[in-house]
Amino acid sequence: MSLESDEQKWVRRQLLRKIPTEQAHLDVSRAAAVQLRKTAATSLLIAPVVLFSVSSNLFHTSGWLWWFVACVLLVGLIAVAQTVREFRSAGLFLHETEDGWALHHAHHR
Repeated sequence: MSLESDEQKWVRRQLLRKIPTEQAHLDVSRAAAVQLRKTAATSLLIAPVVLFSVSSNLFHTSGWLWWFVACVLLVGLIAVAQTVREFRSAGLFLHETEDGWALHHAHHR
């Protein structure tokens, strides 16, 4: 089952704690967090190889092409940082909601 675009945005906002988690949709949010974490983990495994390939081209280029490769490398590093952030947010969300929504919120009252 896949989510619509607006539903995906809503779930991501929950994972990043921009909006509160709703008990009625906790199972869906947790499943989305697991899926996001799996995807992020795969990306983080592949990213070093891609970044190494791009950075190795810096030594073989000059002029405007060097600047282009350097910019691509910078964008790649920013993307990796964003992926790490999403990976950690999803993990924290799963940790906070592992005992259920009611138990989680009972500790904060």
